[in-house]
Amino acid sequence: YENLKNLFFNTVFKIDSYFEKKWVSSAKAITSVSQGWTDNISKFTQRPGYLVMNGFDEDDYKYENIKLYDEFTIVYNGTLYPSQPINVFLDAVKKIIDKYKNIIKIKIIFPGIIDNLYEAREIVASQISESMNKYEENYQLLGRIPKQEIVEMQLSSHILLMVGHKDNHVKSVYSSKIFEYLACKKPILLCPGDDDVLDELITSTNTGVIANTSEQAYLFLDKSIKQYIKTAKIEYAPNIDEVQKYTRKKQVENLIKVIQS
Repeated sequence: YENLKNLFFNTVFKIDSYFEKKWVSSAKAITSVSQGWTDNISKFTQRPGYLVMNGFDEDDYKYENIKLYDEFTIVYNGTLYPSQPINVFLDAVKKIIDKYKNIIKIKIIFPGIIDNLYEAREIVASQISESMNKYEENYQLLGRIPKQEIVEMQLSSHILLMVGHKDNHVKSVYSSKIFEYLACKKPILLCPGDDDVLDELITSTNTGVIANTSEQAYLFLDKSIKQYIKTAKIEYAPNIDEVQKYTRKKQVENLIKVIQS
Protein backbone atom coordinates (compact mmCIF):
# COMPACT_ATOMS: atom_id res chain seq x y z
CA TYR A 1 0.00 0.00 0.00
CA GLU A 2 2.74 2.46 0.94
CA ASN A 3 4.64 1.75 -2.29
CA LEU A 4 1.50 2.35 -4.36
CA LYS A 5 0.75 5.55 -2.46
CA ASN A 6 4.29 6.85 -2.99
CA LEU A 7 4.15 5.96 -6.67
CA PHE A 8 0.84 7.81 -7.04
CA PHE A 9 2.08 10.98 -5.34
CA ASN A 10 5.38 10.96 -7.22
CA THR A 11 3.52 10.64 -10.51
CA VAL A 12 1.14 13.49 -9.63
CA PHE A 13 4.10 15.64 -8.57
CA LYS A 14 5.87 15.11 -11.89
CA ILE A 15 2.72 15.94 -13.86
CA ASP A 16 2.07 19.05 -11.76
CA SER A 17 5.66 20.16 -12.14
CA TYR A 18 5.53 19.83 -15.91
CA PHE A 19 2.35 21.89 -16.27
CA GLU A 20 3.40 24.53 -13.72
CA LYS A 21 6.55 25.23 -15.70
CA LYS A 22 4.59 25.25 -18.97
CA TRP A 23 1.87 27.62 -17.73
CA VAL A 24 4.29 30.04 -16.08
CA SER A 25 6.84 30.03 -18.92
CA SER A 26 5.21 33.03 -20.63
CA ALA A 27 4.86 35.11 -17.44
CA LYS A 28 7.02 38.20 -16.97
CA ALA A 29 7.28 37.43 -13.26
CA ILE A 30 5.70 35.54 -10.37
CA THR A 31 4.65 36.70 -6.92
CA SER A 32 4.19 34.72 -3.73
CA VAL A 33 3.27 35.41 -0.11
CA SER A 34 6.57 34.72 1.66
CA GLN A 35 10.19 35.21 0.69
CA GLY A 36 11.01 31.53 0.99
CA TRP A 37 8.15 30.48 -1.26
CA THR A 38 8.94 33.27 -3.71
CA ASP A 39 12.58 32.19 -3.99
CA ASN A 40 11.67 28.51 -4.43
CA ILE A 41 8.99 29.13 -7.07
CA SER A 42 11.22 31.57 -8.93
CA LYS A 43 14.03 29.03 -9.02
CA PHE A 44 11.66 26.26 -10.12
CA THR A 45 9.95 28.26 -12.89
CA GLN A 46 13.00 30.30 -13.94
CA ARG A 47 10.91 33.49 -13.70
CA PRO A 48 11.73 36.61 -11.65
CA GLY A 49 10.02 36.42 -8.25
CA TYR A 50 8.61 39.16 -6.01
CA LEU A 51 7.16 39.15 -2.52
CA VAL A 52 3.55 40.38 -2.13
CA MET A 53 1.95 39.31 1.15
CA ASN A 54 -1.71 38.85 2.05
CA GLY A 55 -1.59 41.54 4.72
CA PHE A 56 -4.64 43.03 6.46
CA ASP A 57 -7.23 45.66 5.61
CA GLU A 58 -7.40 48.16 8.47
CA ASP A 59 -10.99 49.10 7.65
CA ASP A 60 -12.16 45.56 8.44
CA TYR A 61 -11.22 46.06 12.09
CA LYS A 62 -12.69 49.49 12.84
CA TYR A 63 -15.48 48.29 15.10
CA GLU A 64 -17.05 50.55 17.71
CA ASN A 65 -18.22 49.69 21.21
CA ILE A 66 -16.36 46.40 21.38
CA LYS A 67 -16.15 45.14 24.95
CA LEU A 68 -13.75 42.56 26.30
CA TYR A 69 -15.11 39.20 27.37
CA ASP A 70 -15.92 38.90 31.06
CA GLU A 71 -13.68 35.82 31.19
CA PHE A 72 -9.97 36.19 30.50
CA THR A 73 -10.14 34.92 26.93
CA ILE A 74 -7.53 33.58 24.54
CA VAL A 75 -8.51 33.01 20.90
CA TYR A 76 -6.89 30.82 18.27
CA ASN A 77 -8.58 31.36 14.91
CA GLY A 78 -8.75 28.70 12.21
CA THR A 79 -7.14 25.40 11.40
CA LEU A 80 -4.59 23.57 13.52
CA TYR A 81 -2.39 20.95 11.87
CA PRO A 82 -0.52 18.01 13.44
CA SER A 83 2.74 19.86 12.72
CA GLN A 84 1.66 22.56 15.21
CA PRO A 85 2.36 21.30 18.76
CA ILE A 86 -0.62 22.82 20.58
CA ASN A 87 0.14 20.82 23.75
CA VAL A 88 2.99 23.19 24.60
CA PHE A 89 0.35 25.87 25.15
CA LEU A 90 -2.29 23.58 26.66
CA ASP A 91 0.10 22.31 29.35
CA ALA A 92 0.78 25.90 30.38
CA VAL A 93 -2.81 27.09 30.32
CA LYS A 94 -4.03 24.21 32.51
CA LYS A 95 -1.58 25.27 35.23
CA ILE A 96 -2.78 28.87 34.87
CA ILE A 97 -6.42 27.79 35.13
CA ASP A 98 -5.64 25.90 38.34
CA LYS A 99 -3.78 28.88 39.81
CA TYR A 100 -6.52 31.43 39.12
CA LYS A 101 -9.64 29.25 39.36
CA ASN A 102 -10.90 31.11 42.45
CA ILE A 103 -9.96 34.56 41.11
CA ILE A 104 -10.86 34.83 37.43
CA LYS A 105 -12.25 32.43 34.85
CA ILE A 106 -9.95 31.67 31.91
CA LYS A 107 -11.31 30.53 28.56
CA ILE A 108 -9.73 29.45 25.28
CA ILE A 109 -11.82 29.60 22.10
CA PHE A 110 -10.91 27.77 18.89
CA PRO A 111 -13.22 29.08 16.13
CA GLY A 112 -12.93 27.22 12.84
CA ILE A 113 -11.08 24.21 14.20
CA ILE A 114 -13.91 21.72 13.65
CA ASP A 115 -14.45 20.53 10.09
CA ASN A 116 -15.78 17.02 9.43
CA LEU A 117 -14.51 17.16 5.84
CA TYR A 118 -10.87 17.30 6.92
CA GLU A 119 -9.55 14.42 8.96
CA ALA A 120 -6.44 16.32 10.11
CA ARG A 121 -8.56 19.02 11.73
CA GLU A 122 -10.68 16.44 13.52
CA ILE A 123 -7.56 14.69 14.81
CA VAL A 124 -6.20 17.89 16.36
CA ALA A 125 -9.61 18.83 17.79
CA SER A 126 -9.74 15.41 19.45
CA GLN A 127 -6.24 15.91 20.85
CA ILE A 128 -7.31 19.20 22.42
CA SER A 129 -10.39 17.60 23.98
CA GLU A 130 -8.29 14.77 25.35
CA SER A 131 -5.64 17.10 26.75
CA MET A 132 -8.26 19.42 28.28
CA ASN A 133 -10.11 16.60 30.05
CA LYS A 134 -11.64 17.96 33.29
CA TYR A 135 -11.25 21.52 31.94
CA GLU A 136 -14.35 21.41 29.73
CA GLU A 137 -15.65 24.74 31.08
CA ASN A 138 -12.45 26.48 30.03
CA TYR A 139 -12.36 25.84 26.31
CA GLN A 140 -14.64 25.87 23.28
CA LEU A 141 -14.16 24.21 19.88
CA LEU A 142 -16.20 25.78 17.08
CA GLY A 143 -16.79 25.19 13.37
CA ARG A 144 -16.43 27.81 10.67
CA ILE A 145 -18.26 31.06 11.43
CA PRO A 146 -18.73 34.31 9.45
CA LYS A 147 -15.77 36.66 9.26
CA GLN A 148 -17.60 39.48 11.06
CA GLU A 149 -18.16 37.24 14.07
CA ILE A 150 -14.53 36.11 14.00
CA VAL A 151 -13.33 39.71 13.98
CA GLU A 152 -15.59 40.62 16.91
CA MET A 153 -14.39 37.56 18.80
CA GLN A 154 -10.74 38.49 18.28
CA LEU A 155 -11.33 42.12 19.24
CA SER A 156 -13.14 41.02 22.41
CA SER A 157 -10.35 38.70 23.49
CA HIS A 158 -7.42 39.47 25.79
CA ILE A 159 -4.71 37.47 24.01
CA LEU A 160 -4.44 35.98 20.52
CA LEU A 161 -2.73 32.62 20.18
CA MET A 162 -0.50 31.58 17.28
CA VAL A 163 1.14 28.14 17.02
CA GLY A 164 4.23 27.68 14.89
CA HIS A 165 4.91 24.66 12.70
CA LYS A 166 7.68 22.37 13.93
CA ASP A 167 7.91 20.27 10.78
CA ASN A 168 11.02 21.05 8.73
CA HIS A 169 8.98 20.50 5.59
CA VAL A 170 6.64 23.38 6.53
CA LYS A 171 8.70 26.54 6.14
CA SER A 172 7.99 30.18 5.27
CA VAL A 173 4.34 29.84 6.32
CA TYR A 174 2.76 32.98 7.80
CA SER A 175 -0.94 31.98 7.76
CA SER A 176 -3.45 34.75 7.11
CA LYS A 177 -4.51 34.79 10.77
CA ILE A 178 -1.24 36.40 11.87
CA PHE A 179 -2.06 39.46 9.79
CA GLU A 180 -5.55 39.57 11.27
CA TYR A 181 -3.94 39.46 14.71
CA LEU A 182 -1.79 42.49 13.86
CA ALA A 183 -4.92 44.39 12.84
CA CYS A 184 -6.66 43.57 16.13
CA LYS A 185 -3.92 45.31 18.16
CA LYS A 186 -3.85 42.59 20.79
CA PRO A 187 -0.90 40.85 22.47
CA ILE A 188 0.07 37.73 20.50
CA LEU A 189 1.36 34.59 22.17
CA LEU A 190 3.38 32.57 19.66
CA CYS A 191 3.65 29.16 21.31
CA PRO A 192 5.83 27.55 20.23
CA GLY A 193 7.75 29.64 17.73
CA ASP A 194 8.71 28.39 14.30
CA ASP A 195 12.38 29.47 14.19
CA ASP A 196 11.34 31.12 10.93
CA VAL A 197 9.08 33.83 9.54
CA LEU A 198 6.65 34.02 12.47
CA ASP A 199 9.46 34.55 14.97
CA GLU A 200 10.84 37.31 12.75
CA LEU A 201 7.45 38.99 12.44
CA ILE A 202 6.66 38.95 16.17
CA THR A 203 10.14 40.22 17.02
CA SER A 204 10.26 43.01 14.42
CA THR A 205 6.75 44.29 15.18
CA ASN A 206 7.07 43.83 18.96
CA THR A 207 3.49 42.57 19.02
CA GLY A 208 3.85 39.67 21.38
CA VAL A 209 5.93 36.98 23.02
CA ILE A 210 7.55 33.82 21.65
CA ALA A 211 7.21 30.94 24.12
CA ASN A 212 9.01 27.79 23.03
CA THR A 213 8.29 25.88 26.24
CA SER A 214 5.28 25.44 28.48
CA GLU A 215 7.16 27.21 31.28
CA GLN A 216 7.74 30.28 29.11
CA ALA A 217 4.08 30.31 28.10
CA TYR A 218 3.03 29.95 31.74
CA LEU A 219 5.18 32.91 32.81
CA PHE A 220 3.74 35.13 30.05
CA LEU A 221 0.14 34.18 30.88
CA ASP A 222 0.76 34.65 34.60
CA LYS A 223 2.23 38.12 34.05
CA SER A 224 -0.58 39.10 31.69
CA ILE A 225 -3.36 38.00 34.04
CA LYS A 226 -1.77 39.79 36.98
CA GLN A 227 -1.56 42.98 34.90
CA TYR A 228 -5.17 42.62 33.82
CA ILE A 229 -6.46 42.04 37.34
CA LYS A 230 -4.56 45.06 38.60
CA THR A 231 -5.04 47.54 35.73
CA ALA A 232 -7.70 46.03 33.40
CA LYS A 233 -5.06 46.17 30.67
CA ILE A 234 -2.25 44.03 29.26
CA GLU A 235 1.07 45.50 28.19
CA TYR A 236 1.13 46.08 24.43
CA ALA A 237 3.62 48.41 22.74
CA PRO A 238 3.90 47.48 19.05
CA ASN A 239 6.37 48.95 16.58
CA ILE A 240 3.77 50.81 14.51
CA ASP A 241 6.05 51.44 11.55
CA GLU A 242 6.79 47.72 11.25
CA VAL A 243 3.13 46.74 11.66
CA GLN A 244 2.14 49.12 8.85
CA LYS A 245 4.36 47.19 6.44
CA TYR A 246 1.80 44.37 6.59
CA THR A 247 -1.26 46.42 5.62
CA ARG A 248 -2.84 45.60 2.26
CA LYS A 249 -2.32 49.21 1.24
CA LYS A 250 1.43 48.70 1.61
CA GLN A 251 1.29 45.34 -0.16
CA VAL A 252 -0.57 46.91 -3.10
CA GLU A 253 2.20 49.51 -3.29
CA ASN A 254 4.68 46.63 -3.50
CA LEU A 255 2.64 45.04 -6.30
CA ILE A 256 2.56 48.33 -8.21
CA LYS A 257 6.36 48.47 -8.04
CA VAL A 258 6.51 44.96 -9.49
CA ILE A 259 4.21 45.89 -12.37
CA GLN A 260 6.07 49.13 -13.06
CA SER A 261 9.41 47.31 -13.17
